[in-house]
Amino acid sequence: MRKYLGLLLFFSLIILGFSGIVLYIIPHGRVAYWTFWSFLGLQKQDWEAVHTIFGFLFIILSIWHIGLNWRVIKNYILKKAVLFFSKEFWITAGITTAIFTFTLLNVPPCSTIIDLGEKIKDYWGTRLPNPPFPHMELFSLNKVAKFVNLSGEEALKILKQEGLKVGSPHESLREIALKNHTSPAKIYAILLNKIKKNSEKILPATGWGRRTVKEVCKEFGISLDNCLEKLQKTSLKEAASSAGCTPYELVKRLNLSSKP
Repeated sequence: MRKYLGLLLFFSLIILGFSGIVLYIIPHGRVAYWTFWSFLGLQKQDWEAVHTIFGFLFIILSIWHIGLNWRVIKNYILKKAVLFFSKEFWITAGITTAIFTFTLLNVPPCSTIIDLGEKIKDYWGTRLPNPPFPHMELFSLNKVAKFVNLSGEEALKILKQEGLKVGSPHESLREIALKNHTSPAKIYAILLNKIKKNSEKILPATGWGRRTVKEVCKEFGISLDNCLEKLQKTSLKEAASSAGCTPYELVKRLNLSSKP
């Protein structure tokens, strides 16, 4: 039994480490789900599931291992109790605490590792087409068609002309993509390629979140006063959702930014 347990722990550790590396470099969800990004035939959600399951398995096996060897472990602890008051104990405890603290404070070298992972994730976003909106793969064809100045029926007709299997414009891009062994990004690209005359009306897909209202108004020649007037009519909930935070967090930001 101990041999099987030891081997299971060994293989679980390998899979945990490997899946952890994959999740470290995998693109952000908006890109991964939009393009059906995969590695070794597994998509983002598959790697997340593997990492989670084997994480729990490793914990359970570790507890089981401790239980089977508790008598030996207990005797060792009693005999080596002096270890807890040794120089080695305090040094290793200090190193562990420092790593934990540096990670929470986001300072080097921990922050360097995190930043490198973010750069790798962002790299995929420059190589693959980003969705105009987060989780757009879950939007129905009817809703997606509106973003490219088409009706749902027109979009349905275009996709069918391209040989894709589409039941109705109420199906999501994800459903259509899975049915045709392609990705939501490619389906969206088909629609874009078919409306070149209207392509100038379609806004760039990404990069808006980092821009200020003033910068966007300047780029499109919009009056800042008119823009602010329209924004004033937007509910706080809508504004917070666009900013990726809760209404309370948005109010807190505005309150802090207004202080001298």
